[in-house]
Amino acid sequence: MGRSDWAPWHPNSALPPAQAGRRHAELGSAHPSRCPDRHGGQADRHRPLADGVSALVVRETNLPEVRVDFADNTLLAGIVGSTAYGLATPESDIDRLAIHATETNRLFTIQSTPPETLTGHDPDWASHDLRKACSLMFGGNPTVLEILWLDAYEVKNHFGEELIGIRDTFLSRSRVRDAYLGYATQQLKRLEERGRFQGSLDTRRPKHARHLLRLLEQGVHLYETGELRLRVENPQLLREAAEAIAANDEKGVALAHDLLKQAEEIMDNTISPLPVAFNTAPAEDLIQRVRRHYWKDLAW
Repeated sequence: MGRSDWAPWHPNSALPPAQAGRRHAELGSAHPSRCPDRHGGQADRHRPLADGVSALVVRETNLPEVRVDFADNTLLAGIVGSTAYGLATPESDIDRLAIHATETNRLFTIQSTPPETLTGHDPDWASHDLRKACSLMFGGNPTVLEILWLDAYEVKNHFGEELIGIRDTFLSRSRVRDAYLGYATQQLKRLEERGRFQGSLDTRRPKHARHLLRLLEQGVHLYETGELRLRVENPQLLREAAEAIAANDEKGVALAHDLLKQAEEIMDNTISPLPVAFNTAPAEDLIQRVRRHYWKDLAW
């Protein structure tokens, strides 16, 4: 297995032989959880509604028809999270993320500034204004970056296409390293905290472990290759490894610490193809053109 194929659930991932054998024994006790993968279904064409609102009908495998309304200033929208990672189960929520352009005239009135992030429920979705989305992506935020690497989109206009085209300019070595390891560390802390309690708090331990393993796998691959690979290499093995980590407080947390350390060592000893610094010029140009395009007459 090459370095770019390192996966934290793999029994021999960059470990000395003694440690590899220990990890294989620890993870081998996990019972396979036969969770079918769920991928984003096909979407109907965009259909205009009243008041300039667009609608998209999305059909998910083994799910009823789900209707999502997006405003016509949406640049990009898609299904992210566990579905994109190949880790969804029939009980998983469907997470949608979008990037929109706030109507420019609303930024220059005496009225309160519109929120940069909008959210909705039934189904759940979140949408960031383009400027905020770019700021988060320059910071290496994994949750927002992933929208630029999806296989399919529910909404994508020509500005969204341009944004995908400049996705590599948001990446830099230090931000990718700090963000992915930082978010993984947060999951480890939650795993440790929940290990001190019993009852309902324990039910989220496998989820924290899955997030931890997924972030490490994605982060190492991105740092080594310059490619953000959203779908994990082997969803079933990752689930089993996460269950094994969550099932044993002391050994599981110790193993998670070992995996985090491995990922740090791999990045520390890799000359990454990612640039040393990100390039803001393409995003600045796009934001300015989007602001000019979305200037609309004031409605009083």
